[in-house]
Amino acid sequence: MKATTLTLPPARARRARHEVRLLAIDRRTGAATRHGRIADLPELLEPGDALVLNDAATWPASLFGRCGDAPVELRLAARRGDTWRAVVFGDGDWRTPTEHRPPPPQLVPGDTIRVGEDLSALVLEAEGRLVTLRLDGSIHALYAYGHPVQYAHADRARRLEDVQTAYATRPYAFEMPSAGWGITPDVLHACRRREIAVLTLTHEAGLSSTGDAALDARLPFPERYEIPRATIDGLRGRRVIAVGTSVVRALEGAYARFGELVEGEHETDLVVTSRHELRVVDGLLTGLHVPGESHYELLRAFLPEPLATLAVQTAIASAAYLAHELGDAMLVTTTR
Repeated sequence: MKATTLTLPPARARRARHEVRLLAIDRRTGAATRHGRIADLPELLEPGDALVLNDAATWPASLFGRCGDAPVELRLAARRGDTWRAVVFGDGDWRTPTEHRPPPPQLVPGDTIRVGEDLSALVLEAEGRLVTLRLDGSIHALYAYGHPVQYAHADRARRLEDVQTAYATRPYAFEMPSAGWGITPDVLHACRRREIAVLTLTHEAGLSSTGDAALDARLPFPERYEIPRATIDGLRGRRVIAVGTSVVRALEGAYARFGELVEGEHETDLVVTSRHELRVVDGLLTGLHVPGESHYELLRAFLPEPLATLAVQTAIASAAYLAHELGDAMLVTTTR
């Protein structure tokens, strides 16, 4: 089987959190060690491990408006002080895959995108469909007019509450840190009962698609993260299990930049691939991804070929797992 032919069905209808399936994979062999559900996660970890979560809540990052007479969609991708970076799409909605959406009108600095009576966006810089904006309106207006970024494979539009993890705190992410979707308070309590440290950081989790092949090739963009001192202290001497690619990028990006984990808010441009030597993270809980997706490239830092392909083939053969956002999960660790 050629790697490029590997496909998994997308999660069209959202699973309930407790219904998320979990495939456990041994890093040394790429073989499945267990087929189960997310509630099994505490049993698959060891006392003394550290489970690290991205506690970012998801912004309503999709804004529909008009530039002159032209309809556009803004997808916010980053926030820096009072300015925002965004990707602009032409007419259409979430039912059309991003790569099939028409391009937006050519924007230049000084253009205004009117979103609502009390919310507009002033273009400060423009590089094709990638723009820097200043929003004229309150955060309340952003929540009034904005929607979460949607996915064409879904069976319906998602509400903002649909794309929040159970442990989300402040708005910081632009797409949901979806690897942790199925983790409930009960799962976290069970981890703590097994003496597994539950630690958090906050990561921006930017856009996964721009609709433009050249721009997609630059993903992920540089992203902010914040690591608390308590998390740094809590990781010492423990096997580190990252929940999602955003946690890997924050921890490994911090080490790559500073040579150690440094508390506070910083930015990383690290792209984790098979060429990256992991220095902090030992295991990964992630969604199910296939060759050709950026998240699959990060998976290969944990499972080099052909082990990564074997893991995906296992998920396909079971006919039980769903891919993409709000789908099922894979735990990649070294079995003790």
